Order: sequence, then structure tokens, then C-alpha cells
Amino acid sequence: MRMATDEITRLHYYQRQYLGADDFEAQQEYHRDMRRRHNLGPHTLGIVTGLELVERPQEGNPQNVDIFLQPGLAIDGFGREIVVFSPTRLDTFLFVPFGAGNVEVWLAYNEQKAGLPRAGYEQCEIGGQYSRLLEDFLILAGPQPTPTHDNLSVDGKKGVPPVAGGTLAADEVAIPEDESVPYQEFPDDANSPRWLVKLGMVHWDGKQEFKPAASGVLTDGRSYAAAVAAELLASAGTLRLRPRQTPADPDAADFASVEGRLRVDGRLVAKDDVFLHGTRLSFQTNGGEDNKSPLWLQRSQGGAGQDLHINIGDGTVASSLTVGPTDGSAQKTFLVVKDNDTVLVATGALDFGSQTRQMINLWSTADGKHHYGIGVQSGTTYFRSHDQFCWFKDGVHSDSASDPGANGSLQMRLDSQARLYFGSTVRQMLNLYNQTYGIGVQSSTLYFRSNADFCWFRGGSHDNDRSDPGGGSLAMKLDNQNHLTVNGKASVGDDVVIGNNTNATLTVRHINGKQTNTNSNDNLYLNWGTGKDVHVGNVSGAASDLVVSGDVDVRGDLKLAHPENVIKVRTYVRVVDNQGQNNPVEWTVNHAGEFTQIYDRFVVLQGFSLWGNNSITFNNWGHVESDGAIPQHAFIRIKSSSLSSTSGEAYCSESDAGLESDNSILFTLVVLGRKD
Repeated sequence: MRMATDEITRLHYYQRQYLGADDFEAQQEYHRDMRRRHNLGPHTLGIVTGLELVERPQEGNPQNVDIFLQPGLAIDGFGREIVVFSPTRLDTFLFVPFGAGNVEVWLAYNEQKAGLPRAGYEQCEIGGQYSRLLEDFLILAGPQPTPTHDNLSVDGKKGVPPVAGGTLAADEVAIPEDESVPYQEFPDDANSPRWLVKLGMVHWDGKQEFKPAASGVLTDGRSYAAAVAAELLASAGTLRLRPRQTPADPDAADFASVEGRLRVDGRLVAKDDVFLHGTRLSFQTNGGEDNKSPLWLQRSQGGAGQDLHINIGDGTVASSLTVGPTDGSAQKTFLVVKDNDTVLVATGALDFGSQTRQMINLWSTADGKHHYGIGVQSGTTYFRSHDQFCWFKDGVHSDSASDPGANGSLQMRLDSQARLYFGSTVRQMLNLYNQTYGIGVQSSTLYFRSNADFCWFRGGSHDNDRSDPGGGSLAMKLDNQNHLTVNGKASVGDDVVIGNNTNATLTVRHINGKQTNTNSNDNLYLNWGTGKDVHVGNVSGAASDLVVSGDVDVRGDLKLAHPENVIKVRTYVRVVDNQGQNNPVEWTVNHAGEFTQIYDRFVVLQGFSLWGNNSITFNNWGHVESDGAIPQHAFIRIKSSSLSSTSGEAYCSESDAGLESDNSILFTLVVLGRKD
């Protein structure tokens, strides 16, 4: 029989006090109940540790598994500890009533009497003579009646978790949703009060064996004990929350959840992604208010797609979104998005990367075509308009084409026909650098103004050095001395006068003639139809040569001051010895610098000798009466030639081959050409 549950009493001892079994039961009940209230006070019911369902393949039949309940501890709703000390195999007999599929597994507290008195110490008139109570457990299978526990009583009333919008009957009292109630009236364990703890589920074949379960089945429905406290204090200065079993991948599944508001009075550091599920990230003042300017960030679905919305106030007070780095002790702002439909780039520049495209779409049609915008093509920055371009001074927006709006003026217009309009006032329209460099209009005159040079560049980039194309090329230049330099061809459709009404010099490298009506090459005519002489060089000063690479047709006397310019003849006398038996000697005559052009060359054999002659005097001779000293074969010929040298070979043989090595050839090389 349990004590009254509206009070807590414990045994009080005094000298010579008589104690019976009821007294010891009361003392034991006090400690047991206080321990259970502690289990359900700062903690909640559920699995404390262990009690996992583990599959092990059957030996010789690996397609089937045995299920073992691992050691562990759980607390039920009556505060009772359910302890499993060793792995316990699940008996398939418990699952025979169920069909194939996933079957629930439950754990329950079970108390049994044990320890009978020793023989001879029994008392016949007293029943229930057990010296021990065994606190054990039961494993149950399959779906269980709802609720899965007996009634919980508080002050004689049934404890009921709160239900949204529900009401309590007169015999009911509200208890915490987790049903962990330390102030309840504990039932008498002798009546085996029922409170089940779900362990998970196993996969049953519907006959007599367990099969491997799918992922998550073995842990389905498990509920773990929790701590109930207003504060968690870290004595070492750092509070660490982590799974008791370190996972292989900390980000594979949820670890902790906060079901309600969370306040962090300090830095919050996330070492992985942060997810907001359909809610706002709201930015408040230090006092936790928005000061009539709600600033928040939220993902939402609008129309056909998703939207990440940044809210900047509600128009009550001026609000803006600013972007920028810390500059010393101040915040530097280079981008501002204001709540008055204005975007300000205070410093820096907009960088659109290096992909060619239309970067800014200023206006789009209903079919998605962007007829007005700014973009980049290969080597080109472009501005796109469906009709015309206008430049206004002052004024306000007007929807009328080319209208600068009230108090505005049109400065320039590029119409739909690509015509640029500056108005009708004569002036310098373009001031490129102050007013000393620009383009303008005078009466009947279009002018270009420069304080020094005019230059035309191709390619390159800006460089401040004078006349420097900046890595490009100079196409044309008119310098401050009115000297025009054209780095390329120049075509003129009419006469060209060099030195208008004065003497001047035309300095060129080549002059070609052309046909009358086309630019094809033709004869060159100098002083055509004037009857005037053509002079080459200064008649009374320095002379200049006239070089003609073709025929010269002279309709008058021809006087040659330098005949070598027309024909030059050089002769070279050489003597060579044989190189060996049956081995002609190679020879080369060097005439580098002697000729500008060679017309022809040939060799003349002057003589051969069976005696060695190393001089062109060729005066070494002798007389030997022998049939071995009879000349057999002699020759001299050219094999290769260039403007600077001529090469060939020569040979003289005799009837005694062993005497041929000193035989000599005397010859003359004749070269015909000209020298500039």
C-alpha cells in the first residue's frame, strides 16, 4: 500500500524504536519516489542512452538478419528506470501475428517478485514471502493501443497534455506536453502500470524471419530524454552541444532544433550553410525595434519564379541599403539603394566582367525585346535605341520624343537616320581639352582646332605622351609646323601642288605611272606637254645618277659618265693543280662587291701541263721521253655561281695515273655585268 501522495514523508529514527516491514517499505518508497521525481523534473521521459536495434546477418543465411536490442537506459512516464544490461535478441515469436512489412518495437518496465525465504524460515500464516523485487523489462511488438500508457494522475485528476483550442473536463488537469510530471501521484507498481517506450521498427517477412530494413526504419519513432532547465551554465567558459556519438558527416542530418525564439547575446558563428525556411531575416536596432523602418530579407515565390526580397523600410522614414568596406574607423559607402527608387554609386565603378552582351536594359517591350540599352561587342561599346538618341540640359522627364521637359534644352540629337544634330548656332561644338582643342563651325566653314599636332591613331589605348599611339599605330600626323605625315597610301582625285607659289621639295622613294581612268599601272610621264626639261640632280651643284633597269630610248645624244653602270667586264686568271688521281680539283673565284648585277660568266682554258705549275706565268716545263707521260684528258667548267662568287672544277690526266697529282690547269674566268 503506497503512502498518501499529497505529502512527502520519510522515516524518523529514535533510540529503541520498534521498526517493522512497513517502516522499511516506507523508507524505501521515499527514496524510490524522490529518485523518480528527479528523473521527471530536470529531465523528460524517453531513451537516455543505448537501446539501439541492431541487425546482424544470420550465419549461412545472409539474406536474413537477427535483431538485437543493445544495452541502455530509458525513463518512462512514471519515472521508472528501464535498464538493459546486455544485448538481447528479439524473439521472432513476438512477430508471428503480423504480416510482412515494418513492425513497431516497444520497451516496457516490468517488476517481478524474487528471492523466496530459506527453508525453515517460512511463515505459514503470511503470504507473499519474497525477499526481493526484480526490476526488469519487457519487449513488445506491433501497434499498441492509444494512448500507450495508463492514466497519469495529479491531485486525484487525470493529467492531460494541452490541446490547441481544447478544454479540460472537471476531472482533468493540464500537464506538460512531454508528459514528464514530477508532481504526479505515482501508481502502485504491484498493479503493473503500463508506460511504453518506442524503440523503432524492424522489417518482418510475415512468416518467421527478419529482413534488412530500409534506412531510417530501425530508429523510426524513437524518443530521447531531454534536460529541463532555464539556464545551461558552462563552468569552463564554453558550452558545447554535440551528438554523443560523433557522426561521420556532421551536416548529414539535423542535430538540434529551437522551437521558438532564440536570443544570442554575443557573436553567432556558423561554420556551414545557414537556411531560413520561408521566414524573414529581420534587422532590428540594439533595443530590438525597427524604428518605423522595417529592414528584412526573405525568399518568396512570386509569379512564375522565386524571389529573394530585400525590404528597405515602408516609406515612413528615409531608408536605404548601403554597401561598402570599413575605412579605418568609419564605414565607406560605394553603393546605396534608397527607398525613393534611387540607386547611388558614390565611389568606385560598375564592373560588368568580360562577357560581351547588352549589360544594361533601359526599357523592354512586352515580348521581352530590349530595344533600349547599353552593351559591349567585340572591341565595341554600344548604345541601343529603337529610334533616336538625345542629350538634354536641365529640365524634367517628358514622354514626348526629343522633348527636354520643362526648363530644359536639347543639346544634341542623333536621329533614326544616324544624323547628328547640334542645332543651328555657329560655335565650337566640341571642346576636347579646354577650348584649345575642339571641333566647330564658322560661317561656311567646318574647323578642327589643335594647339599643336593633329594625329590619327589606329588601335592602342590612351597615352599622355605627345603623338604616342599607346601601343597602336600612327596613321597620319599634321604637326605644329604644318608638316603632314601619312603612314600609308594617299589617293587624290585632282592635281597636287607641292610648294604653292613657292619652291618646295617632294621627297619620295618610288614614283609609279597610272592609267588615265583607272589606278592600274601605266607609263610615267614627267613634264607631259610642257616642253620643259626634266633635271636629275643640281646642274650647277651636286650631281645625281640616273639609274635605269630596262632599255633606254634616247631621242638625242647619250653621254655616259659612268659606263660601268651599263656594262662591266672582269677577267680572273687562275692556275690549279689536280687534287689527286681521278679527283678533279674544286676552285672558287671571289668577286664580292664587284657587280650589282651579272649578265653572264664563262671560263677559257689557256693551257694544261704535266709538270706542276703554281703560278699564272705557267713557265715550268720539261721533256721526258716516256709513253707514261702522254696527256689523256683536260677540262675546266663552272658548277655554281652567285653575285659574289663563281665556283667550278678542273682536271688534267696522263697515261701514267700515278703521276697525275701535280698536273696543272691554267684558265681565265670572264664575268659580264654592271656596277651601280
